[in-house]
Amino acid sequence: MLFLVAGLLAIGAQPAAASPGAFKVLFAKAEDGGCEGDTGLQDQLRAMPQVTKVDVFDASGGTPSVAQLDPYDMVVTMSDCDAYADQDAIGNNLADYADHGGVVVQYSFSIQNNGHYTLAGRWLSGGYAPYVPGANSDTDVTLGEHDTASPLLAGVNSLVSLACNNNPTLAPGATRVAQWNTGLEAIAFKGQAVAVNAGIEDTSCGWGGDFAQLTLNAAKMLDKHPPSGTAISQAKINRKKHTAKFLFSAPGTITGFECALTRPKAKKKGKKSAAFSACGSPKLYKKLRKGKYTFQVRALNANGPDAAPAIKKFKI
Repeated sequence: MLFLVAGLLAIGAQPAAASPGAFKVLFAKAEDGGCEGDTGLQDQLRAMPQVTKVDVFDASGGTPSVAQLDPYDMVVTMSDCDAYADQDAIGNNLADYADHGGVVVQYSFSIQNNGHYTLAGRWLSGGYAPYVPGANSDTDVTLGEHDTASPLLAGVNSLVSLACNNNPTLAPGATRVAQWNTGLEAIAFKGQAVAVNAGIEDTSCGWGGDFAQLTLNAAKMLDKHPPSGTAISQAKINRKKHTAKFLFSAPGTITGFECALTRPKAKKKGKKSAAFSACGSPKLYKKLRKGKYTFQVRALNANGPDAAPAIKKFKI
Protein backbone atom coordinates (compact mmCIF):
# COMPACT_ATOMS: atom_id res chain seq x y z
CA MET A 1 0.00 0.00 0.00
CA LEU A 2 1.35 3.39 -0.93
CA PHE A 3 1.32 5.95 1.85
CA LEU A 4 2.88 9.38 1.83
CA VAL A 5 4.53 11.57 4.41
CA ALA A 6 2.20 13.89 6.23
CA GLY A 7 0.69 16.64 4.15
CA LEU A 8 1.61 15.26 0.71
CA LEU A 9 -0.76 13.74 -1.83
CA ALA A 10 0.01 10.62 -3.81
CA ILE A 11 1.49 12.23 -6.90
CA GLY A 12 2.51 8.85 -8.29
CA ALA A 13 -0.84 7.19 -7.69
CA GLN A 14 -1.88 4.63 -10.27
CA PRO A 15 -4.10 6.21 -12.94
CA ALA A 16 -7.53 4.90 -13.81
CA ALA A 17 -7.42 1.65 -15.71
CA ALA A 18 -10.49 2.51 -17.77
CA SER A 19 -11.36 5.43 -20.00
CA PRO A 20 -11.38 8.95 -18.49
CA GLY A 21 -14.41 9.73 -16.32
CA ALA A 22 -15.90 12.39 -14.16
CA PHE A 23 -14.81 11.60 -10.64
CA LYS A 24 -11.54 12.18 -8.82
CA VAL A 25 -11.34 10.32 -5.51
CA LEU A 26 -9.08 10.79 -2.48
CA PHE A 27 -8.71 8.11 0.21
CA ALA A 28 -7.89 9.84 3.54
CA LYS A 29 -6.82 6.82 5.60
CA ALA A 30 -5.78 6.73 9.25
CA GLU A 31 -4.25 3.27 9.30
CA ASP A 32 -1.01 1.66 10.37
CA GLY A 33 0.51 -1.60 11.50
CA GLY A 34 -1.40 -4.78 10.77
CA CYS A 35 -4.31 -2.89 9.22
CA GLU A 36 -2.42 -1.90 6.10
CA GLY A 37 -2.63 -3.90 2.93
CA ASP A 38 -6.16 -4.23 1.57
CA THR A 39 -6.45 -1.87 -1.40
CA GLY A 40 -9.32 -3.76 -3.02
CA LEU A 41 -11.81 -0.90 -2.89
CA GLN A 42 -9.27 1.55 -4.31
CA ASP A 43 -8.38 -0.84 -7.13
CA GLN A 44 -12.02 -1.51 -8.00
CA LEU A 45 -12.78 2.20 -8.16
CA ARG A 46 -9.76 2.81 -10.42
CA ALA A 47 -11.14 0.26 -12.86
CA MET A 48 -14.54 1.96 -13.16
CA PRO A 49 -15.08 4.06 -16.32
CA GLN A 50 -16.59 6.97 -14.37
CA VAL A 51 -13.47 7.36 -12.18
CA THR A 52 -10.47 9.19 -13.58
CA LYS A 53 -8.20 9.38 -10.53
CA VAL A 54 -7.70 7.69 -7.14
CA ASP A 55 -5.12 9.09 -4.72
CA VAL A 56 -4.19 8.24 -1.11
CA PHE A 57 -3.42 10.50 1.86
CA ASP A 58 -1.92 9.19 5.12
CA ALA A 59 -4.32 10.79 7.62
CA SER A 60 -2.56 9.10 10.55
CA GLY A 61 0.56 11.13 9.79
CA GLY A 62 -1.04 14.47 8.89
CA THR A 63 -4.22 16.29 7.99
CA PRO A 64 -5.16 17.22 4.40
CA SER A 65 -5.92 20.90 4.02
CA VAL A 66 -9.14 22.16 2.44
CA ALA A 67 -7.06 23.28 -0.55
CA GLN A 68 -5.80 19.70 -0.96
CA LEU A 69 -9.32 18.26 -0.64
CA ASP A 70 -11.15 20.64 -2.97
CA PRO A 71 -9.77 19.28 -6.30
CA TYR A 72 -11.44 15.93 -5.57
CA ASP A 73 -15.10 15.11 -6.19
CA MET A 74 -15.17 12.62 -3.35
CA VAL A 75 -13.14 11.86 -0.21
CA VAL A 76 -13.35 8.36 1.27
CA THR A 77 -12.15 8.24 4.86
CA MET A 78 -11.64 5.55 7.49
CA SER A 79 -9.47 4.68 10.52
CA ASP A 80 -8.16 1.36 11.79
CA CYS A 81 -5.21 0.24 13.97
CA ASP A 82 -4.00 3.84 13.95
CA ALA A 83 -5.93 7.01 14.72
CA TYR A 84 -6.33 10.29 12.85
CA ALA A 85 -3.37 12.59 13.39
CA ASP A 86 -5.87 15.25 14.45
CA GLN A 87 -9.49 14.07 14.54
CA ASP A 88 -10.83 17.61 15.01
CA ALA A 89 -8.76 19.20 12.25
CA ILE A 90 -9.72 16.61 9.63
CA GLY A 91 -13.36 16.86 10.73
CA ASN A 92 -13.26 20.64 10.36
CA ASN A 93 -11.64 20.44 6.93
CA LEU A 94 -14.04 17.80 5.65
CA ALA A 95 -16.97 19.96 6.81
CA ASP A 96 -15.56 22.87 4.77
CA TYR A 97 -15.01 20.54 1.83
CA ALA A 98 -18.64 19.37 2.02
CA ASP A 99 -19.75 23.02 2.14
CA HIS A 100 -17.91 23.47 -1.17
CA GLY A 101 -19.95 20.67 -2.78
CA GLY A 102 -17.61 17.72 -2.20
CA VAL A 103 -18.85 14.25 -1.25
CA VAL A 104 -17.56 12.45 1.86
CA VAL A 105 -17.93 8.69 2.38
CA GLN A 106 -17.15 7.39 5.88
CA TYR A 107 -16.22 3.78 6.52
CA SER A 108 -15.42 2.13 9.86
CA PHE A 109 -13.81 2.87 12.19
CA SER A 110 -14.30 6.60 11.71
CA ILE A 111 -17.80 6.08 13.17
CA GLN A 112 -16.42 4.43 16.31
CA ASN A 113 -16.61 6.37 19.61
CA ASN A 114 -13.03 5.60 20.55
CA GLY A 115 -10.67 8.53 20.93
CA HIS A 116 -8.88 9.74 17.83
CA TYR A 117 -10.37 7.01 15.65
CA THR A 118 -13.56 9.09 15.47
CA LEU A 119 -14.01 11.67 12.72
CA ALA A 120 -14.76 14.63 14.98
CA GLY A 121 -14.51 18.43 15.01
CA ARG A 122 -17.19 20.34 13.12
CA TRP A 123 -18.04 17.14 11.26
CA LEU A 124 -19.77 15.96 14.43
CA SER A 125 -20.61 19.22 16.19
CA GLY A 126 -22.00 20.77 12.99
CA GLY A 127 -24.26 17.83 12.21
CA TYR A 128 -22.57 16.61 9.01
CA ALA A 129 -22.20 12.98 10.10
CA PRO A 130 -24.96 10.52 9.11
CA TYR A 131 -24.27 8.42 12.24
CA VAL A 132 -23.67 9.17 15.89
CA PRO A 133 -20.52 7.12 16.62
CA GLY A 134 -20.91 3.92 18.63
CA ALA A 135 -18.88 1.11 20.15
CA ASN A 136 -17.34 -1.75 18.22
CA SER A 137 -19.67 -4.51 17.08
CA ASP A 138 -17.29 -6.67 15.03
CA THR A 139 -19.96 -9.12 13.90
CA ASP A 140 -20.40 -11.06 10.67
CA VAL A 141 -23.24 -9.47 8.71
CA THR A 142 -24.83 -9.38 5.28
CA LEU A 143 -27.19 -6.91 3.66
CA GLY A 144 -30.55 -6.93 5.40
CA GLU A 145 -33.55 -4.62 5.09
CA HIS A 146 -32.79 -1.86 2.57
CA ASP A 147 -34.33 0.77 0.32
CA THR A 148 -34.24 -0.78 -3.14
CA ALA A 149 -35.29 2.53 -4.73
CA SER A 150 -32.34 4.51 -3.31
CA PRO A 151 -29.82 5.72 -5.93
CA LEU A 152 -27.12 4.66 -3.47
CA LEU A 153 -28.05 1.02 -4.04
CA ALA A 154 -28.30 1.10 -7.83
CA GLY A 155 -26.36 -1.94 -9.05
CA VAL A 156 -25.67 -3.05 -5.46
CA ASN A 157 -26.78 -6.66 -5.10
CA SER A 158 -24.60 -7.96 -2.29
CA LEU A 159 -22.69 -6.53 0.68
CA VAL A 160 -20.82 -8.58 3.30
CA SER A 161 -18.93 -7.28 6.35
CA LEU A 162 -17.05 -9.80 8.46
CA ALA A 163 -15.89 -8.87 11.95
CA CYS A 164 -15.13 -5.19 11.31
CA ASN A 165 -18.03 -2.84 12.00
CA ASN A 166 -19.46 -0.57 14.68
CA ASN A 167 -22.76 -0.01 16.49
CA PRO A 168 -23.68 3.61 15.64
CA THR A 169 -27.09 5.26 15.79
CA LEU A 170 -28.80 7.23 13.06
CA ALA A 171 -28.03 10.97 13.41
CA PRO A 172 -30.88 13.50 13.53
CA GLY A 173 -31.86 14.46 9.99
CA ALA A 174 -30.06 11.50 8.39
CA THR A 175 -31.74 8.99 6.06
CA ARG A 176 -31.32 5.29 6.65
CA VAL A 177 -30.74 3.36 3.41
CA ALA A 178 -29.89 -0.09 4.75
CA GLN A 179 -29.42 -2.21 7.83
CA TRP A 180 -27.40 -5.36 8.20
CA ASN A 181 -29.27 -8.65 8.58
CA THR A 182 -28.84 -8.40 12.37
CA GLY A 183 -30.58 -5.01 12.52
CA LEU A 184 -27.25 -3.19 12.88
CA GLU A 185 -27.03 0.11 10.98
CA ALA A 186 -25.39 -0.39 7.58
CA ILE A 187 -25.75 2.66 5.28
CA ALA A 188 -27.07 6.19 5.82
CA PHE A 189 -26.66 9.60 4.23
CA LYS A 190 -27.06 13.21 5.26
CA GLY A 191 -26.25 16.33 3.27
CA GLN A 192 -23.01 15.68 1.41
CA ALA A 193 -22.07 12.59 3.41
CA VAL A 194 -22.62 8.85 3.22
CA ALA A 195 -21.65 6.51 6.06
CA VAL A 196 -21.06 2.80 5.55
CA ASN A 197 -20.70 0.67 8.67
CA ALA A 198 -17.99 -1.69 7.43
CA GLY A 199 -14.22 -1.99 7.55
CA ILE A 200 -12.80 -2.36 4.04
CA GLU A 201 -9.07 -1.55 4.32
CA ASP A 202 -7.79 -4.11 6.82
CA THR A 203 -6.59 -7.44 5.39
CA SER A 204 -7.95 -9.16 8.51
CA CYS A 205 -11.43 -7.73 7.83
CA GLY A 206 -13.43 -9.91 5.49
CA TRP A 207 -15.63 -7.94 3.14
CA GLY A 208 -17.22 -8.57 -0.19
CA GLY A 209 -19.84 -7.48 -2.65
CA ASP A 210 -20.56 -4.21 -4.37
CA PHE A 211 -18.87 -1.67 -2.08
CA ALA A 212 -17.13 0.01 -5.01
CA GLN A 213 -20.45 0.54 -6.79
CA LEU A 214 -21.98 1.85 -3.55
CA THR A 215 -19.10 4.30 -3.13
CA LEU A 216 -19.34 5.52 -6.72
CA ASN A 217 -23.10 5.90 -6.33
CA ALA A 218 -22.46 8.32 -3.47
CA ALA A 219 -20.52 10.60 -5.83
CA LYS A 220 -23.18 10.32 -8.52
CA MET A 221 -25.98 11.14 -6.11
CA LEU A 222 -24.42 13.91 -4.05
CA ASP A 223 -21.69 15.58 -6.10
CA LYS A 224 -22.47 19.27 -6.61
CA HIS A 225 -19.63 20.18 -8.94
CA PRO A 226 -20.47 21.47 -12.42
CA PRO A 227 -18.69 19.73 -15.31
CA SER A 228 -15.15 20.61 -16.35
CA GLY A 229 -12.89 19.75 -19.22
CA THR A 230 -15.11 20.67 -22.17
CA ALA A 231 -12.94 20.25 -25.27
CA ILE A 232 -13.24 20.94 -29.00
CA SER A 233 -11.89 17.86 -30.78
CA GLN A 234 -12.27 19.10 -34.34
CA ALA A 235 -12.92 22.39 -36.16
CA LYS A 236 -13.58 22.46 -39.90
CA ILE A 237 -13.60 25.98 -41.35
CA ASN A 238 -14.58 26.32 -45.00
CA ARG A 239 -14.02 29.91 -46.09
CA LYS A 240 -15.28 29.35 -49.63
CA LYS A 241 -18.60 27.93 -48.45
CA HIS A 242 -18.74 30.27 -45.43
CA THR A 243 -19.29 27.39 -42.99
CA ALA A 244 -17.80 26.30 -39.69
CA LYS A 245 -18.30 22.90 -38.09
CA PHE A 246 -17.22 21.88 -34.60
CA LEU A 247 -17.02 18.56 -32.76
CA PHE A 248 -16.77 18.66 -28.98
CA SER A 249 -17.12 16.56 -25.85
CA ALA A 250 -16.73 16.61 -22.06
CA PRO A 251 -15.88 13.90 -19.52
CA GLY A 252 -18.32 12.54 -17.00
CA THR A 253 -22.06 12.70 -16.59
CA ILE A 254 -23.45 15.70 -18.45
CA THR A 255 -26.95 16.74 -19.48
CA GLY A 256 -26.03 18.71 -22.61
CA PHE A 257 -24.01 21.52 -24.15
CA GLU A 258 -24.38 25.23 -24.81
CA CYS A 259 -22.69 27.04 -27.72
CA ALA A 260 -22.05 30.68 -28.52
CA LEU A 261 -20.71 32.35 -31.67
CA THR A 262 -19.64 35.98 -31.61
CA ARG A 263 -18.36 38.32 -34.32
CA PRO A 264 -17.19 41.79 -33.28
CA LYS A 265 -18.72 44.48 -35.42
CA ALA A 266 -16.48 47.11 -37.01
CA LYS A 267 -16.38 50.58 -35.45
CA LYS A 268 -18.19 49.36 -32.37
CA LYS A 269 -16.47 49.76 -29.05
CA GLY A 270 -16.95 47.52 -26.05
CA LYS A 271 -17.06 43.77 -25.74
CA LYS A 272 -20.38 42.03 -26.18
CA SER A 273 -20.92 39.04 -23.91
CA ALA A 274 -21.51 35.71 -25.62
CA ALA A 275 -25.11 34.48 -25.76
CA PHE A 276 -25.06 30.74 -25.06
CA SER A 277 -27.84 28.48 -26.28
CA ALA A 278 -28.44 24.72 -26.33
CA CYS A 279 -26.49 22.79 -28.98
CA GLY A 280 -25.12 19.38 -29.81
CA SER A 281 -22.00 17.91 -31.37
CA PRO A 282 -21.40 18.40 -34.24
CA LYS A 283 -22.42 22.05 -34.42
CA LEU A 284 -22.61 23.52 -37.94
CA TYR A 285 -22.82 27.22 -38.82
CA LYS A 286 -23.79 28.23 -42.37
CA LYS A 287 -23.85 31.45 -44.41
CA LEU A 288 -21.27 33.17 -42.23
CA ARG A 289 -20.19 36.65 -43.26
CA LYS A 290 -16.56 37.52 -43.72
CA GLY A 291 -14.79 38.46 -40.52
CA LYS A 292 -13.30 37.18 -37.30
CA TYR A 293 -15.32 34.85 -35.08
CA THR A 294 -15.07 33.29 -31.63
CA PHE A 295 -16.79 29.96 -31.00
CA GLN A 296 -17.38 28.81 -27.41
CA VAL A 297 -18.93 25.63 -26.05
CA ARG A 298 -19.56 24.47 -22.48
CA ALA A 299 -20.95 21.26 -20.99
CA LEU A 300 -23.85 21.27 -18.55
CA ASN A 301 -25.11 19.09 -15.74
CA ALA A 302 -27.57 19.52 -12.88
CA ASN A 303 -25.03 21.68 -11.03
CA GLY A 304 -24.55 24.22 -13.82
CA PRO A 305 -22.24 24.87 -16.77
CA ASP A 306 -18.52 24.35 -17.18
CA ALA A 307 -16.92 27.52 -15.83
CA ALA A 308 -14.20 27.38 -18.50
CA PRO A 309 -15.79 26.97 -21.95
CA ALA A 310 -13.69 25.58 -24.79
CA ILE A 311 -12.83 28.36 -27.24
CA LYS A 312 -11.88 28.41 -30.92
CA LYS A 313 -11.16 31.61 -32.87
CA PHE A 314 -11.32 31.58 -36.67
CA LYS A 315 -11.75 33.71 -39.77
CA ILE A 316 -14.11 33.50 -42.74
